[in-house]
Amino acid sequence: MTVFTYADDYRRERLIMEYIPMSKFPVFMKAMVFIASCLMISGAFAQEKTLAVVDEKPLMLSDISPTKAELTETAEAMSVSRQLALSRIRHNRFAEQLIDRIMDTYAAQQKIEPDEALVKAFSSRFGDQVDGSEENSRPVKDIAREQARIWQIEKALYEAFGGTVIFTQQNPQYPIEAYRKLLSQYEEQGLLVFKSKEYESVLKRIFAPPYEMKIAPEHVSFVKPWWSTGQVIGSASSTAAKSDVEK
Repeated sequence: MTVFTYADDYRRERLIMEYIPMSKFPVFMKAMVFIASCLMISGAFAQEKTLAVVDEKPLMLSDISPTKAELTETAEAMSVSRQLALSRIRHNRFAEQLIDRIMDTYAAQQKIEPDEALVKAFSSRFGDQVDGSEENSRPVKDIAREQARIWQIEKALYEAFGGTVIFTQQNPQYPIEAYRKLLSQYEEQGLLVFKSKEYESVLKRIFAPPYEMKIAPEHVSFVKPWWSTGQVIGSASSTAAKSDVEK
């Protein structure tokens, strides 16, 4: 067996030329082109892998995959390998996008639209902060409509399913068990179909008990959103809840 150990590209190319008879060189080149094509096709198919289907709409691996620049930036910021950074980005994006689609489906079923009074209340309370933020480029009304809609969806979820509510840094009243019950219901109805065991596990791990930072039932109230009432969850710890998917 010939072992190629030359570091210099020119010498390596000369060795390959001498090792392969010229009569067979066209065949060799065709084989190399074929192998390269197969690798490219394989990579493309990997990106188009279906991870889950929500209301007949597929969530693809390509939907949650970062660009090379994003991957490099994340790996450097986290001081981890690119492979580990890729896994974390994909897992977090999968959970985020799938829950967004679940919420869209539920909102459509329940005919939930942003309440303009809630939109106005959010804009009045946070308008100056949002407009003055260098990191935010979205109009405050768009953010207000999004937040009002999320609260209305979660209010409807809690009224329908009840269960444990927890405190998180992003949401002082997060109806985590109601989400888990809705996911189970959608699975039973065929509205949610997982195509990847890995990503199914990622999502279900987020909503699986035991729950931390639970709010006592008597302190749970979805009468008005917290930004409208200025409510404070007294039973919640001041420690920030983890929102990212643990790996």
